[in-house]
Amino acid sequence: MPPGTEDFQTGYRHGCASGYSVAYRPRHEMSYRRDEKSYAADAEYREGWQKGFVACYEEETRFPHGDSGNRMN
Repeated sequence: MPPGTEDFQTGYRHGCASGYSVAYRPRHEMSYRRDEKSYAADAEYREGWQKGFVACYEEETRFPHGDSGNRMN
């Protein structure tokens, strides 16, 4: 996780879980999470959420996990 404020890091964790969910990572199908109030009012949370979403979505689409949850070689 990149360095940042506590709000940024919380947003990053939520965004990452959401990115995995949208990319259909096994065991993350129901992980979409975003605090709408914080997303609307807190620039640090919003930036963290956006960066986390992109990073984890791209990771999963580039290196998909199999049904077991392990990376496929």
